[in-house]
Amino acid sequence: MVFGNDENFRGRVVSTLESIEIFSLLEKNHIIPISLPTPFPVGPVNCFLFKKDPVTLFDTGLNTDESHHELSRQLSDHGLILNDIDNIVVTHGHRDHMGLLGRLLEETDAKAYGQATINRLGAFTEEDVTNRKNFFIGILKEFGVPLDIRENANSLYERFRRFSEPFELDFTFEEGEKVLDYDTYFVPGHSPTDTIFTDHEQRISVTGDHLLTNTNPNPLLRRPDEGKPRDKSLVEYQASLRKSRELDLGLCLPGHGQPFDNHIEVVDRILQKQSRREELILRLVRDGRTTPYLISKKLFPDLPPPHLHLGLSISVGHLEVLEENGILKSHHDSGVLHFAPV
Repeated sequence: MVFGNDENFRGRVVSTLESIEIFSLLEKNHIIPISLPTPFPVGPVNCFLFKKDPVTLFDTGLNTDESHHELSRQLSDHGLILNDIDNIVVTHGHRDHMGLLGRLLEETDAKAYGQATINRLGAFTEEDVTNRKNFFIGILKEFGVPLDIRENANSLYERFRRFSEPFELDFTFEEGEKVLDYDTYFVPGHSPTDTIFTDHEQRISVTGDHLLTNTNPNPLLRRPDEGKPRDKSLVEYQASLRKSRELDLGLCLPGHGQPFDNHIEVVDRILQKQSRREELILRLVRDGRTTPYLISKKLFPDLPPPHLHLGLSISVGHLEVLEENGILKSHHDSGVLHFAPV
């Protein structure tokens, strides 16, 4: 999931190909773009059906009756039904991209593919729910969120949970393994499971939410494995951006927004925007806003409590990048995380 449409991103990066050329390429390669609704500010999610044999669907949309109906309707427009899908490939483990997977696996004979750790997200154990809640309650306190706001701020996970059903992947893969006819590139950051799938012969890549032109694909806070430190999501994401910048991706099919063929420009633009935000956050720290919550409150003053972790993800991500670059240093005071200039 991404935070929402970003006014600073709209209309600035355009593909070197015109829309008519892009959709001509998709048609030539028997690729059907499918747009499914979400209730989130980012708008619809893109799924892509590769109609060649075997028929492969990349991503599924949310587990809602509206998404299910719309997927069936758009398949019907091309003379297909749900059971014509042979394979379902998950680009990353966010519910707007895999929410309908459990239902589709129940209703069809399709086989599901995804990065190995996505299977854990399909388990839905009560222990996992409890551990997630405890983790997010803990970081709200650590990040300096006042008690009265903390009590209302942790309902988001339960709200998202209804958008997905339990599932189990049929096939999992690790970094660099070939999936069907596609080379895979692991680019964690936006989520821990982001993967690019590239057909080098046709020069077409399914990029999920790793690269977007209509919004900033912000990395989110995530619970670490037991006994391990929390991943620095934005530090990880920027490393993945520099990795994908060096790849030959050709035409990119993203999880939101329009396809594009100039991914280097898109990468550079994301990094430049993040650099500008880091400059702003550094000024805020120097002015005395030293906790992730105070930074988030300044950046997103109208963010409602149930969405607080989205603003905190952005704030602590940039603070950790500045620390990684030796510009800030962190310390805890009475259990609250603070940052200060070096």
